[in-house]
Amino acid sequence: MATYSSGLRGGTANPLFVGSNPAVASTSVQKELLALKGISAKRARRQSLVRREINRHRSRTVRTAIRNARESILSKSDDANKNIKLASIALDRAGSKGTLHRNNAARRKSRLAKMLNSSDS
Repeated sequence: MATYSSGLRGGTANPLFVGSNPAVASTSVQKELLALKGISAKRARRQSLVRREINRHRSRTVRTAIRNARESILSKSDDANKNIKLASIALDRAGSKGTLHRNNAARRKSRLAKMLNSSDS
C-alpha cells in the first residue's frame, strides 16, 4: 500500500484527501471514483485532482507575489525591486509548468516592470 504525505513535496499527494476538510473530501472523492467505470478513468481523475491542488497552490503563490509587489511599488517601499523579482520568479515558474500560459506570465511581468518604472519618475 502506498504512503502519502500531507504536503505537495516530499511524497505523493493523496488525491483522496484534497480540500480543506479531509473527512468530507475523502468521502465525496471516493464516491466519485466508485462511480467511474474503468481503471484508466479512475487513474485520470486521481491525477487531475493532484494537478488541481498543485496548480491552485502555484496560482495562489503568484497572486500573493504580485499583490506584494504592487503594494510595495505604490507605497514606494525600498524593497520594491526585491518583491518584483520574487513575483517574476513565481510567474516564470507558473509559466514554465503550464499553470499560466507563458505569454500571460510575460505580460504580467512586463506590467509590473512598467509600473515600477513609472513610479520612479
